[in-house]
Amino acid sequence: MDPQAVLLAAAAAAAALAVGATLWALIARRAADAGVLAQGEQLTEADRSLRAARAAAEAFETAIISLGDGAARLVAGEESLAVCAERLGAPGGDAAALLEALRRADPNYAPTRSMRR
Repeated sequence: MDPQAVLLAAAAAAAALAVGATLWALIARRAADAGVLAQGEQLTEADRSLRAARAAAEAFETAIISLGDGAARLVAGEESLAVCAERLGAPGGDAAALLEALRRADPNYAPTRSMRR
């Protein structure tokens, strides 16, 4: 093979490599964009669920309290929680104080500290 043919083959191989790398980058970007879109849809669905829970709590005068990791926290129904806390004599009127008042009122049915981990 003469040097000109070798250079032509090398140039063709470099061009093929460049086309392959470009196609791979496009495929990777589309996959990443699809993943971001899916995460955005999941976040939007979670936001819709939270808003629906808050609206239902306000409409039916209830309070929703989360008992996950850490301290109890109010998810929705601020006014209802305040009224309930006042009637149970819970100081501060926050979710943790309300749960403590429920424990004092009826220890058999109130959430225990072990539920909060």
